[in-house]
Amino acid sequence: TMTAEMEEVKLQRFVDPHPFVPSSKADRDRRCEEILTACRSQLDVTAKYLLDHETMDGETFHKVFTDPEAQEFAPYREN
Repeated sequence: TMTAEMEEVKLQRFVDPHPFVPSSKADRDRRCEEILTACRSQLDVTAKYLLDHETMDGETFHKVFTDPEAQEFAPYREN
C-alpha cells in the first residue's frame, strides 16, 4: 500500500474591510463632499422637518430620499 503525507498549507488573501472607502484622506474628503452636495436638498428637507417635529421615523426619512417632491415635504423645500 502507498501512503502520502499531507502537508498543511495556509492560504492567505487580503480582504479589504472597507472596499468602497477611499484609502487616502484627500479622496475620502472629496467623496464626502460629493455625497453631501448630491444629497443637499434632501438633507435640507430633513433638517427643516426635524426642527418642526424633533424626530423622524425611518419610513419618512426613506421617503425624503426616494420621493423628495412628495406633497408632505412642500413646507420644507426651498421655494
